[in-house]
Amino acid sequence: MNPTPLPLAPKNRSLLLGDWKLLYASNGTVITRRLPGGITIHAIWQTLSAADEAALSATGNSEGIAASNGAELELPLLGRVQLQAQGHWRWQGKTQTATVAFDAFSLQATGLFQQAHWELPALHIPVLEGLRREAAWQTS
Repeated sequence: MNPTPLPLAPKNRSLLLGDWKLLYASNGTVITRRLPGGITIHAIWQTLSAADEAALSATGNSEGIAASNGAELELPLLGRVQLQAQGHWRWQGKTQTATVAFDAFSLQATGLFQQAHWELPALHIPVLEGLRREAAWQTS
């Protein structure tokens, strides 16, 4: 439960900015559960920052928040990898609801073959505009 009434109101939006780590999810134990095939989730995070005007100009909306959602997974035999989705939150006058759309994904091996110092450069994959989908996000 968010202690800030109307967190998407213009005067409160800056309170959302920063690095956030998922500690609890009301829908099961998403952080500690094992996925099929022995895949384990180690961490889930989100970074929110003020979006620049160029990033939002395609929609005609000059206000928004840049979002980067990430997770670190352990894959059998391969080791640890980080997955990230980059996108933007946008709102149109509402102070409790925003839409989020992701325009790029990235994948990076951060502990290849169980070796902590074996890393590969991140692979960035843009999402073509026609394939992007928006989802509603509601504060409580």
